[in-house]
Amino acid sequence: MESMVEELGKPVAPHPAHVSHGPVFIVVNPGSGRETREQKLGTLKAELDRSGRAGEVMVADEGEDIAHLAARAAQRAEREGGIVVVAGGDGTVSAVARAARNRAWRRSRGHVQSARA
Repeated sequence: MESMVEELGKPVAPHPAHVSHGPVFIVVNPGSGRETREQKLGTLKAELDRSGRAGEVMVADEGEDIAHLAARAAQRAEREGGIVVVAGGDGTVSAVARAARNRAWRRSRGHVQSARA
């Protein structure tokens, strides 16, 4: 199925209130994909530098708990007004999505205080 943008035939931009200009936290599993670890990290770091935004490439090295790394990225993004980007396979994407959802759920229950509030 084509994306909604292709179906409608016009680009869709996010609402300005939903655009973050804060830091970018990239959670990456260097073991996924075809590129070598060095190629993948080099590309991500170069793109982050090129963007001109602050941030960090957060690497899930072998044996590291991806869920813990994803939770740290979500916490920092919330605290610093940034965003989380994920580069990896299904498991990495799932872990980051779960961390963001859990962070939002805890905040909605009053368990997390936003630094920007």
